[in-house]
Amino acid sequence: IVPAEQSQARLIQAMFEKVTSFPDSLFYDVSTWTLPLAFNLPYSELNVASVAEKNQVKRAVYNQGGLVGGKGEYAYIFNWNEYFAPKALSVILEKGLVAKVAGKPLKAVAGDGKTYDFDYGAIMIPVFQPDMDANEMHNLMETLSVENNLTIYSIRSGLSVGGIDIGSPSFKALRAPEILLLAGDGVNGYDAGEVWHLLDHRFDIPVSVVDVKRFNSLDLSNYKTIIMVDGGYSEVNAATIKRWLKNGGNLIAMKNAVRWLDTNDLAAVDFKSRGVHKKKSTYAFISNEKGAQYIGGSILEAELDITHPLAYGYKRTSLPVFRRGTLFFKPSPNVYATPVSYTKSPLLSGYISRENKKVAAGAATVIVTRIGSGRVISMADNPNFRAFWYGTNKLFLNAIFFGHTISGDATESREEENAEEEDEHGHGSESGHWHGHDNH
Repeated sequence: IVPAEQSQARLIQAMFEKVTSFPDSLFYDVSTWTLPLAFNLPYSELNVASVAEKNQVKRAVYNQGGLVGGKGEYAYIFNWNEYFAPKALSVILEKGLVAKVAGKPLKAVAGDGKTYDFDYGAIMIPVFQPDMDANEMHNLMETLSVENNLTIYSIRSGLSVGGIDIGSPSFKALRAPEILLLAGDGVNGYDAGEVWHLLDHRFDIPVSVVDVKRFNSLDLSNYKTIIMVDGGYSEVNAATIKRWLKNGGNLIAMKNAVRWLDTNDLAAVDFKSRGVHKKKSTYAFISNEKGAQYIGGSILEAELDITHPLAYGYKRTSLPVFRRGTLFFKPSPNVYATPVSYTKSPLLSGYISRENKKVAAGAATVIVTRIGSGRVISMADNPNFRAFWYGTNKLFLNAIFFGHTISGDATESREEENAEEEDEHGHGSESGHWHGHDNH
């Protein structure tokens, strides 16, 4: 509870308020800064005269994490909802350890004899690994739990007391993402920098940053994941990407990069267009009226399928999304290929025109395409906006770690023959090795 009756009342109002009505329709930049929505924190306003000031928060305390159940007998497991869970998983995969993600919930008994719940996206690491003994595994799990404020549980048996068993095929094998981020001329430097900052600084996830002019000379077998942020990619050889995708690559594209992919038959995305402005006006108002149709920065509400790999770790089906620009996707004909879409009345805070409200309603924000045994994850929004929009970071990281596990039945295919190349589980090739850092 944050009382409004205090000296910092104006600051509190600025942090928490949602504004959807404005005297002007032209904005230099972002039209809203609702901080709890940026962190995907549910909140509400209390209209009471006063609030008791007991149990005041004197300092912020992180969840300390820790290892529950002592040394593992069968496996270690942790839920994916904690923010730094991807950082721990990255270390595990970079060490070459076997790790799997739960496609369904389960209940399991930990080493302390108690039963714990594990949700969609829980990460399981078997105790017995080819290149690490049980004592080393125990020490690693203890270290990762403390360093990442993450609760990790040691599991006694492969048999669960509810839900899937540890040995179930609903646990999908994971791979080190081996990431290539394209940057340089024509690519949005802010968006590329935000991705690099998130991966390199915040999560310690290795990423190679390569200029688009060098792309055509790269050996793509060294990479499992390619990230294309907003921008133009005219110098990139589309045929090279297609071959890489057919061999199991995982491509994540944002905003206008999706247009380039669609033009080159690498993404099955249809775009929604705004209706023609019919209001009678004069030549002198062209600039103002065009400016009023641009979305400089608003907050829209999306709905998630929290059983989908791209939404693992989210607890609520509602998600505040930062919207900038007027690129909107039509929902995929395959409902399973559109795991994230705007609600029918999506505006939470900020300015968008009446025309854009109509286009945004029900629009898809994420669409998954299948190319051979590879996946193309198209995002209409920037999930890492200015390094402060934490709430959608997990969508992006899920695309990196779990994109290759998405079932072929939950994708749109750009080419009919792709279906013949896809195995029944939608798994891609496991070939390729990490080769180090470029421009790190």
